[in-house]
Amino acid sequence: MLGVQEQGIPARWLEQYALGDRHSGERLAEHFRAVLRRRFSALGLNSNDVEDLVQDCVTLIFDALGDFDQSKGSLDAWLSGFARNVARSWWRGVYARRESETAFDVVPEMASPDGVDLAGSGALETALSSLSPIDVELLQMRFGFGYSFDEIAHMSGLTPVNARKRVSRAVEALRQNQGLRQEFGFAV
Repeated sequence: MLGVQEQGIPARWLEQYALGDRHSGERLAEHFRAVLRRRFSALGLNSNDVEDLVQDCVTLIFDALGDFDQSKGSLDAWLSGFARNVARSWWRGVYARRESETAFDVVPEMASPDGVDLAGSGALETALSSLSPIDVELLQMRFGFGYSFDEIAHMSGLTPVNARKRVSRAVEALRQNQGLRQEFGFAV
């Protein structure tokens, strides 16, 4: 019976906070921190990461409190789901950083190819600025780092087919760019 009463207290704090009671908001924030610490620790995160995520997550939770629907479940269950989603996103970021990091002594030296030098022209920068930042990043992953489409898809959260299509569209947009065509001496 005590557990039912304890679950009702945060819900009451939430109602009082919604009515403008700052003291209830502070108690609610402390409750959020306690639930999030337990949840993140249970998910296997180390204590430093737990504290960082708790701070980030409490802010996000207060921003999303309007999405909480008491008829769908308890506040603590909603917090646990929120924490689980934040932890998943955090793990994806950690994994993507590890996948994209390359040891300095593993990176091969690039020979300077013979051909048109675009270094001082600004044409390439202008052409790239016409693309979306995501497309520029995908081009860098494909042609700068030499990642396969499967690797790009894994790191960017796309399917391999979508990664291939986005890179192909970006390359085609560069091919059609008039400034680059003039710089390479193609018929305009």
